[in-house]
Amino acid sequence: MFSTELTNFLKSVSKISNSIILRSPVTYGKSEVNDISFSFNLTSVSEDENDTFDGDIGLFNLNGFLNVLGLFGDNSDERDVVIENNCINISNEHSKARYLMTAPQLLSAFEFKPEQMDIVDSKPSVAEFVLTQDDIKKLRSASAALDELKFIEFKGEDGVEISLSSVGKFNASSNTYTLKKSCDTHKNFDILISLETFMRIPLHDYTVCVKYNEARDEFRILMKSNNVKSFRLQVTVKPKQ
Repeated sequence: MFSTELTNFLKSVSKISNSIILRSPVTYGKSEVNDISFSFNLTSVSEDENDTFDGDIGLFNLNGFLNVLGLFGDNSDERDVVIENNCINISNEHSKARYLMTAPQLLSAFEFKPEQMDIVDSKPSVAEFVLTQDDIKKLRSASAALDELKFIEFKGEDGVEISLSSVGKFNASSNTYTLKKSCDTHKNFDILISLETFMRIPLHDYTVCVKYNEARDEFRILMKSNNVKSFRLQVTVKPKQ
C-alpha cells in the first residue's frame, strides 16, 4: 500500500489540498478555499493492486503523512504499510511508526459531490487546447519576474492567448507575458484565474477545456491530465471586467 507512484502523485495533490479522504477506486476532493476541485481513479495512478483498499482513509495533514512515509525511504518495496484500528502502521526491519487517520466526517469540507465534476464535463467546450508542464513553468517563472501581475488571463478569439494580467485601470502595467495556443474557439471569452490558484495546480500536461453554461452565462475551466488519465481539475474563474 502507498506505492512509490501513488506517493509521488499525492505529493502533487497536496498542493491543492493538504486534507483528503482517499477512496477506492475514485477519490474526489477540493481545496479549503474551494477554488480547485479534483478527482482521480487510483487504478490509473498506480498499477500496484495493493493501492486499492476497502473503506476510507482520512488524512487531515497529507504532507505530514507523506513525510512520515519518507522516513522509511523512497522505495515502497522496502517498507510495509498496514491499516488497522484507524491507524496506518508503517515499518521496516529497522523502525516502525503509527499514524492516526482522521474520521472522514471531520473532513467533509474537503469533499464535493461526484456528479458535480461530471455535470461540468458534460457541458460543451468552447475551446480545447493542451497546456504542458513547460507552459506552466514558464508562466510561473514569468510571474516571479513580473510580480505586479496577479492573474492568469485566458482570452479566446481565433485561438487562445494565456497571459499574465492585472485587473482594473489603476493596476494597468506595460509588462506582459503571453502564450498563444492554436485551437478552434466557438465562443469568445476573457476569463481570469488568480495567480495564487494557478501556482497550486500540479505539474502535468493537461488538456484544457473551457466550458460554457448557457443557462447561467458563465465559464468554467476543466483540466484533464494527460499523464494520469483519470485526474481532472475544475478551476474557479471569473470574467475580466
